[in-house]
Amino acid sequence: MKRAISALNCQIDEIIAPLFYKCRMFCIHDSELGRANYYENPYFKKSEGYEEDLVDWIVTHGVEEAYSMRFRPKVRALLEAANIKVVELPDQDRSVEEVIESFES
Repeated sequence: MKRAISALNCQIDEIIAPLFYKCRMFCIHDSELGRANYYENPYFKKSEGYEEDLVDWIVTHGVEEAYSMRFRPKVRALLEAANIKVVELPDQDRSVEEVIESFES
């Protein structure tokens, strides 16, 4: 299973980015391969009209679940329409690594 986690940068021990749609990076964790890869959010600097393109980008990476603290309502609806599970994380102080560890336990 592939999961996208909003990230501030490419450091696995850094805290997650609070906004899925405006994060600088995405950590895409592949549980089958046991690997996490980082990708720059190509829509990071867009102010509006990027929602469908962002979700299309997520879909092309084979993501099945999306993790962040907050999701813009339109992005949430588009993700769910694409059969991607949306998971809001309650604790901003969690690192990307801690989120990945929660998948494995």
